[in-house]
Amino acid sequence: MRTKRTAKGWTFLVFLTLSAGLASASAPTGRGMVYLDFGLHLNRMGDFQSYLDRSGMGYPTLAKTYWTLGGGGLFVGRSLVVGLEGVCLLSRERAAGGHRSELGGAFGLLQIGYALINSDRFTLYPLLGAGGGAFTWRVQNDVRPESFEDAILYPEKGSSLLNASFILQAALGADYWVRMKSGDRGTSCVVVGLRLGYTYSPFGDNWELLTADQALELKGGPELGITGPFVRLVVGWGGIGRSRR
Repeated sequence: MRTKRTAKGWTFLVFLTLSAGLASASAPTGRGMVYLDFGLHLNRMGDFQSYLDRSGMGYPTLAKTYWTLGGGGLFVGRSLVVGLEGVCLLSRERAAGGHRSELGGAFGLLQIGYALINSDRFTLYPLLGAGGGAFTWRVQNDVRPESFEDAILYPEKGSSLLNASFILQAALGADYWVRMKSGDRGTSCVVVGLRLGYTYSPFGDNWELLTADQALELKGGPELGITGPFVRLVVGWGGIGRSRR
C-alpha cells in the first residue's frame, strides 16, 4: 500500500511540475521553462556502509557517486524564482561475497529563489528547495541457475529496503536563453543551464522493508539519506513574455 501511495505522489508531483512550467512559459511579464537535467551527485554514505561491513556478510561496497536524471519547471519573475523538480539517482549493480546489491534513489523538491541577474539572455539565481526523497537498497543472493530445475529448487532470496527522508537543498543556477521565435505573447527560447549545490537529509534513519503488499517499519537502522554535493546540466524549452508598458 505504501508503494502505491508513493507512486501516486510522484505522479502528482510530475503533474504539478509540468503545469507550473507550462504556465510560466506563457506568463506575459516573466519567463519560464520546462527542462531535463542530468549530472553527478556525490553522496555521503553515513553509517550505512560501515553497518554493512560490520555485519560480516561480505556485502559489496556501495557506490558514492551517482548519475542523476531529472526534470522540472521554473518561473522567473522580475526577481522571484519558483520551481518544481524531480531527480533520480542511478548506479550500477555490484557483486561480492555471494551477494548482488544495488542502491538507487529519487527525490522531489519545491524551490524558491531570487534572481541576482535577469537580463535579456542570462539569468543567475540562488535556490532553496524542500521536499522528500528516498533511497532503495536491493540485495539478493548471487545465484545464477543454469537450468529450469535449478531455478525451481534454488530460488533467489533477497530483500528490498526503503530509506525515506525529508530533503533540503541549496543551489546556484545559471541559464542562457537562446531566442528562437517571437510572437504576440513573447519569445520562445531554448535554454541551456548549470546547477551547482548541496542536498541534505536531516533525518536519514527511517527504514522500511518492502514486501509484495506492504511496507514494514524497521527500527535501529543506520543513517543514510540523500546528502552531498551535485552538479547538473540543464536543457530546456521556454518563453520570455512581453513586458507591460
